[in-house]
Amino acid sequence: MSGTDGLERSPGPTAWQGAMGQKWARHLEAMEAQCAIGLSLGQAALAPAPGERVLDIGCGGARTTRAIAEAVGPEGRVLGLDISPDLVPEAQAHLSDLPQAEVVLADAGAHPLEPGGWDALFSRFGVMFFDDPPATFRSLRRALRPGGRAVMVVHGARGASPWAMLPMSAATEVLGPAEPAAPGAPGPFGWESPDIFVPILEAGGFGEIGWETHPVEMPMGVGLAPDPVESALLLIRHLGSVARWLTTMEDAEADRAWLQIAERLRPVLAPKVRDGAVWLGGQLHVITARA
Repeated sequence: MSGTDGLERSPGPTAWQGAMGQKWARHLEAMEAQCAIGLSLGQAALAPAPGERVLDIGCGGARTTRAIAEAVGPEGRVLGLDISPDLVPEAQAHLSDLPQAEVVLADAGAHPLEPGGWDALFSRFGVMFFDDPPATFRSLRRALRPGGRAVMVVHGARGASPWAMLPMSAATEVLGPAEPAAPGAPGPFGWESPDIFVPILEAGGFGEIGWETHPVEMPMGVGLAPDPVESALLLIRHLGSVARWLTTMEDAEADRAWLQIAERLRPVLAPKVRDGAVWLGGQLHVITARA
């Protein structure tokens, strides 16, 4: 077997309107467990205050939206935007008891927002998928009041992210190398370097740009199977770069390849089990800016 051009090239935003959004919704609790550290770090940097109005960009199943809404209280407001028709109904149901929170199915760059009507913008793993990041951030900056703040949590360097690299390494042993993604291409590592995200934010009109980089560990596939290694393998099989690679093949070929990939991954993942889950390392940037 040989690699296919562009398989490391991550999906753009339209993928969230189809299979990727469907799969994320199907494995939502496992993905929320994996992403929880991003919410924790981002919430601490945002420090939402009672009465504030906050935008939550790429809110997914709205666990982030809910945390912010509880912090701003009934006199505040939180608006979550997401383009996945599968995740938005889940998000709306999750917020049904919080009148100060709303989620709409919308493109963050195209949705009409009250100019200067928002105190802050937040995103956990959402901004890396924009087709035209500078234009989107120009629109979002106009929605913030002068001096309004932005906090964005994104994945850092791909090479410092075993949660992504270990599965891809096993896949390349079976399938051969895949063409790397272009730097800054939409996808999980689209903002892996300040050389990428600082010019985007500056072009969008933001200033006082700063960031902190955090090494983290994340639990993979929590609750998808009784055995933690098999749980992690289920997630890898259905979401992420390896899963996208396998979808380019005929079903029988993909199944054969997956058996070989999983065989290589089991002894790698087994030593990573702790507290009933496989924990893999990563790197997160917590980016701050002002309108």
